[in-house]
Amino acid sequence: MLEELDVKTYEFENDIRLITVDVKDSLFISIDIFVNAGNRDEERGESGIAHFLEHIMFSGTKKRKDNREISFEVETIGGYFNASTSDEYTIYYVKVPYENFIKALDIISDMFLNSTFEKDFIDLERGVVKQELNMYKDNPRRLVSENFSKLLYKGSSLDSDIDLQLKLLKSIDRTDLLNFISKYYLNKNIIISVVGNISNYNVEKEVYSKFNSRKSQKSLYTRDKAKFNIEDNKIIYVKKDLNQSSFILGMKSFSLYTEYYYELLIMSTILGSGQGSHLYQFLRNKLGVAYYSSAYNAFYTDTGYFSISAGVENDNFLKSLKSVVKFLNEFKSGNFNQEDIDRAKGYCIGSIISIFETADNIADFILTEYAYLGRIRSIKEMKEGILSVSKNDIIKVFDLIYKDLYLSVVTNSNYDDAEYDNILKDANY
Repeated sequence: MLEELDVKTYEFENDIRLITVDVKDSLFISIDIFVNAGNRDEERGESGIAHFLEHIMFSGTKKRKDNREISFEVETIGGYFNASTSDEYTIYYVKVPYENFIKALDIISDMFLNSTFEKDFIDLERGVVKQELNMYKDNPRRLVSENFSKLLYKGSSLDSDIDLQLKLLKSIDRTDLLNFISKYYLNKNIIISVVGNISNYNVEKEVYSKFNSRKSQKSLYTRDKAKFNIEDNKIIYVKKDLNQSSFILGMKSFSLYTEYYYELLIMSTILGSGQGSHLYQFLRNKLGVAYYSSAYNAFYTDTGYFSISAGVENDNFLKSLKSVVKFLNEFKSGNFNQEDIDRAKGYCIGSIISIFETADNIADFILTEYAYLGRIRSIKEMKEGILSVSKNDIIKVFDLIYKDLYLSVVTNSNYDDAEYDNILKDANY
C-alpha cells in the first residue's frame, strides 16, 4: 500500500521535478514524463496540435534516426512505450524489465529532448492522425462524448471539435510544433516519475544527468478558465445509420479541488459503476436494452461535470432516456438505501487499492496527484474520505448539481425538438 511504499520527491535547479516509488517485488520499471499541457491549452487556430505533437515525439533523434530504430531498441530489451494526451496533460512513458532501467531512461530522455521533427515523418504521421480522428468519428461512443464536451464548453478551452482538428491537421508544420513546445513544455510543467524495482539504482542521479541540460524557461502563459455553456440550447444531436443509440446526459458539477470529491465518487458508483449499480440493474438486467451504462464525474482543475451514458436499442431509446431522467428525480428524493451506499463504498475502495498493484498504475496515480494536489494521498486517507460519506451528504450534493441537464445523442431516429425538450423538462430540479 502507498503508506508503506518508499515515495520520494525531488526538484532540480532547472525546475523539473522527479517522483520515485520503490516497489521491490515489481519485475518492471515504469518511466513516465508528465507535461502539464494538453488539448485545452491550444489556441483555437491550433486545435489538435497537442495530440499531433505526442505522435511526432516518436519520430527519431540524431542518435536514433527514426521510429523503427526506437521501437526495435525498446522492444529488444523487453519493453514497450507510448503516450497519451488528455485535455489537461500529456504523458510519455516506457515500461521495461527492471534490469534495463538505464537503457530505457536513455531512450525516453533522448526522444523527449532531442526529437528532430523531420518533415517526412510529420507528413507521414499526418495521415496516421487523420485516420485516428476519423476512427473517433465512426465510433458512436466516442463521438457522443466529444459532442457532449462541445455542448458543455462551447467556445471555451474544453470545447472539443474533431472536424476542426481534421481541417487544421493539413497545415501543421515543424515550426508550429516547436512553437507549441517552447510555449507550453516548460520545465515547471514537467514531472518525471520512476516507479518499480529501483533499489539498485541512484535514480535521482541518473535522471538528473539526462535532464539537467534542459534550461529553465519563463512564460507569461496561464491557462484560460473553462466557460460553461449557458445558452438555451442544451441538446446536440447527430443522426447516423447505426444499430444502437448512444447518449450522454449530464450537468455542471465541481472541479478536482471540491470538498465534495468523495460524495461525487459514491454518487456515481451507486448510479452507474459496477454491475450492482442502479443503471446496470435497470437498463440491462430488467429491461435488457443496454450493453453498457455508466455514471461518471469528470474532474478538471477549474470545472467538472456529472454524466450518465448508455448505449441502448434504437427502438427503446426514448423510453430509456425518459427512464434515466426518472431515475435522477428519484435519486434526488433519496431513492437508494444503505445497502447501495455500502456496495458503492466497497467498490470504490477496491478500485483504489487495485491501483497499487502495478508500477504503471502507480505512476499514473502519483503524477496527477502530485501535479494538481501538490501531494499524494494515501490509501488510508482516501478510505477514510469514502467511509465518511452519508446518505444525507449524497442527497445534499446531488441537490446542488441537479440544475440543468445537457444531452448529447447519436441515433438513427429522427430528431424532434419538442419530444427531446419535454424529456429534459421532466427533470425535477
